Amino acid sequence: KEVVELGGLHVVGTGRHHTERLDNQLRGRAGTAGAFQPRPGVYTYTGQASEHVSLPPKTQPEGPVFPVTVTGLPGGCWQFRIDLSDSHWEGGTFCARGPSLHEVGRGGWMRWDFVVVVVADTSTFHCSSEETVVPSQPRAGAVSRFSCVGSNDHLNTGPVTMSGTSTVVGAEDQAVGSRKMPVLHVREQAAFSGGQTGTYRADVWFGANGLPLREKWSTQVRTPSPLGTATMTGGGEYRIASLTPRS
Repeated sequence: KEVVELGGLHVVGTGRHHTERLDNQLRGRAGTAGAFQPRPGVYTYTGQASEHVSLPPKTQPEGPVFPVTVTGLPGGCWQFRIDLSDSHWEGGTFCARGPSLHEVGRGGWMRWDFVVVVVADTSTFHCSSEETVVPSQPRAGAVSRFSCVGSNDHLNTGPVTMSGTSTVVGAEDQAVGSRKMPVLHVREQAAFSGGQTGTYRADVWFGANGLPLREKWSTQVRTPSPLGTATMTGGGEYRIASLTPRS
């Protein structure tokens, strides 16, 4: 059970093959099987977050409990979705690329109730230059660049480009309950251009199986409107409360 929670695979060897090549091949396959594949299900995270929009002014607090749904996909990929409230969710699609983990797309949905009108919008981004969130050799200071193009289904802003860098801060330990789990601390910094402009910054702590165990982020996005430019600022922090998901 502990091996699975750490994201590993427990392999028991029962004998050797007639060639060293076969032994080495099986060791390699056993070492990568199941890597960056968190167990599907609904995990419990805790934390606090909030968003504020300037036009018209409104603030939405979120927390303290966030359900996170992990869904397996073909090709060694999976989706991560966190429901920050009944009016806001964010998510990303991750794929194992050999010994590294990439984020190949992201998106979110937000609803603002201004009493006289309710505005809901879904954003979807696909990354032509994928973000390497866990590199094959995660040395502190290692930097990878990424670029994603997205759109909004309601705001109709036109294409929006999100480009930036992912930097390895280093290996650390993250407390989950009474246990300390090994994690890789990665810092994301990005800028939005095109139909929307702004900035995004996040510190993410990835577990051995690729699951984000903790995240701290802040963002500012400016969107043109008939009444002027609306600025949305937000941020918060969440961390996993239990490594065992509900199926």
